[in-house]
Amino acid sequence: MSRPKPMRLEWREPGQARVLAASLREGDAIYLWLQTDSASEPRAYILPWDTKAAQQLQTAMQKAQGSGTAVRMTMPSGDGADDDREPKFYAEPQRPLPDRSYAGGSTLVVERPAGDGDRAAGR
Repeated sequence: MSRPKPMRLEWREPGQARVLAASLREGDAIYLWLQTDSASEPRAYILPWDTKAAQQLQTAMQKAQGSGTAVRMTMPSGDGADDDREPKFYAEPQRPLPDRSYAGGSTLVVERPAGDGDRAAGR
């Protein structure tokens, strides 16, 4: 029960998952700790070693760390019948900044306060 579940045995509907942690064992397997959109608790999965998937995961992890977002995964169908897609890893896009609404006008004017900076410049 505590061993990671092979992704090919997943019977649930494929969907999106957040990668909480990953461990790569070159030539052996890719271990994933995933939070799926349909489950309340995270689950451990194992993928057979695939260099392309490992590179994709590492690239996604680097991009996510640089942008402060999470790594997501498109989970393939477990039955393999109609869905031969490989797992796809990607960094979540950054959320847009909230709109700024300035009361009383469409333009914000910022004036430099008079102070030490004016005396130092000889004004």
